[in-house]
Formats: sequence, structure tokens, C-alpha cells
Amino acid sequence: MGAPTVFAAPAPFKGYGIDTVFNMSLSNTVYTFFNLSAGAFDTDSFWSAGNPTRLTIPAGVNKIRLSGSVYINSSTAQLRARVYKNGGTIQQYIYGAYNVNMRNIPIDTGILEVAEGDYFELSLYQSSGAAATVYIPTLTLEVIE
Repeated sequence: MGAPTVFAAPAPFKGYGIDTVFNMSLSNTVYTFFNLSAGAFDTDSFWSAGNPTRLTIPAGVNKIRLSGSVYINSSTAQLRARVYKNGGTIQQYIYGAYNVNMRNIPIDTGILEVAEGDYFELSLYQSSGAAATVYIPTLTLEVIE
């Protein structure tokens, strides 16, 4: 028998996350960037009050994943979410189903390659016919590498 395999301890978690329900009133049929907050945790200052819609990548981070969910309490609205990188490149575009109360759509970008200074924003849209409140119960940026 050979020597036992020894595994290195995992690196400590790095990232940003909210874990309480944030809400935002959205105008009908208008994409709107979501204002984030300091969050429940923010290990490396991804969020800044100077740019409240952005999560900005610090030095030393090469890969991340964004995940979370968005919902609206409406049986008539379509809910959409877009994740933007650096203000333009859409990383994910998600549609919610019609005619379902409390529709929930997941946000999961998969693993993305990033560089220092890259930033991500979440844009939301709803089509209920009037202004409506959209809820974000969770949003997490996880450093992969």
C-alpha cells in the first residue's frame, strides 16, 4: 500500500452576498438596474456606495460565478433579468413564465473569467401593465479562482 493521499484545506470563501429580501419598484416595460447594498457579506469590497448597481472585481480574482433569484407577485407580468459585464456584454438573459403568481426566475451565470476592474450589474424588467415591485431574496458573487 502506498502513502495516504493528503488533500489541502480548501481556501476560505471569498465573495459578496445578500440574504434578505430586497425589493424595487419597477416601471412597466422598462429595464432598470438594481441598486445593491453593502450585503450580508462582502469579503473583498466588491460593492461600493459610489457605484451601487455594480459588483467590481478586485485584484487577484480570475473566475467568479453569480447566482441568486428574482421574483414578482403577479399573474400577468413577464419578469426578465439580464446580467451585464462592464456595462454592455450580456452574460445571462432570463425570462420568467406568464400567468403564474409569485413567479421566480433563477440567476446563474456559470463560471466566468474576469480581470481586475471588471464589473457586473443586474437589470430587471416587468410587464404587468403598471409599476410593480420585484423582489430579490438572494444574490451571490462567489470567487472560484
